[in-house]
Amino acid sequence: MRKIMKTQVSDVLRILNNDGWFLTWQQGYFRQYTHQAKPGLVMVVGEPNDVIDPKTLSSILKQASLISSYSLPLRKRVIGHGKKYHPPF
Repeated sequence: MRKIMKTQVSDVLRILNNDGWFLTWQQGYFRQYTHQAKPGLVMVVGEPNDVIDPKTLSSILKQASLISSYSLPLRKRVIGHGKKYHPPF
């Protein structure tokens, strides 16, 4: 079985910044991003080293209109070994 990397909040923030999203509001680890050309807001929650649940990652990428261009590379990075990610709360 192959090992697959986990997607962290810092990876998602880097993807959003590279696509032109910029931080408009932050309180603690709650970050809100907007884009000049794309409609809507994207909210990313968590410390930079936190692992993002695959469903949450998919939702963030859909909100940012990035699901088509980033779906394959990030889908391969889902947690392996048949274990599901359970958030610490």
